[in-house]
Amino acid sequence: MDIRERLKKILKQVNNELTVEFKSIIKDINQSQKTEKDWELFKKYYESVNKDFNRKLSKINNNLSTHDYRLAVLISLSLNIKETAALLNISPARVKIARHRLRARLNVRKGEDLYAFLSGL
Repeated sequence: MDIRERLKKILKQVNNELTVEFKSIIKDINQSQKTEKDWELFKKYYESVNKDFNRKLSKINNNLSTHDYRLAVLISLSLNIKETAALLNISPARVKIARHRLRARLNVRKGEDLYAFLSGL
């Protein structure tokens, strides 16, 4: 039984105050799954256009997370921090932190433009 089904089962046993919260959580799970499917479709398209991007990123650092890869793709598309935050469903402040960490993981020199670095791959 997946998380959504377990929550629906619990939902039948809780009072009205928690019902709204449980429905909200179930909705968030559904949205998250939809977003994940959308990302997979986008990833396939992006990789068909930029065939070596993932391989080149992996060559620089083989331990990049899925989140690192997603951020790198969005930066390479020249999206700003607010646009990136909206697509990753995180705050702009978290995007700035993630960009900083990505720079470190890719050994991008201080002062070097991250967009230019990623576009050059």
